[in-house]
Amino acid sequence: MGSTASGKTGLAKMLSNIFNLSLYSTDDFVYKEKHNIKYSEEERNERLRLVLNQRKWIIEGVHSSPWFVQAFQKADLVIILCLSRRVLFKRVIVRNFQREKKFEGLFFLLRNAYVYRNDRFIKHKELARKFEKKVIILHSTREIKNFLSLPNQHQT
Repeated sequence: MGSTASGKTGLAKMLSNIFNLSLYSTDDFVYKEKHNIKYSEEERNERLRLVLNQRKWIIEGVHSSPWFVQAFQKADLVIILCLSRRVLFKRVIVRNFQREKKFEGLFFLLRNAYVYRNDRFIKHKELARKFEKKVIILHSTREIKNFLSLPNQHQT
């Protein structure tokens, strides 16, 4: 879990490859078309249920709504990325221009990066308190690198 541009997709892909796990984004459960047409609540919940019934999976995303709590419950490990706004802003800007979007959506993404600590991170921390034995919160790229370099840190 984490903000826009926190590195959650990259980290999830890396862990997915290391542990041979199916990878999903929370957006896969919410949207039929990327950020356009939404699934109904019933479709969304059924799609999530099907994934959670699998033996091995990784889900990455920013969602913190009540429908997603069951993923926290079933997960063996939850990683929350909460990087500084400065890092997030830099990543949003660089990524936006690398994708040649120029200013398309830039302010929306910067706003999301800005409000994460005062909005969804608070909700993520509340969930983390409920499941604290299986939650890790990483605050910097150094902490992420240290987590990844731990020998035999998590066995599947």
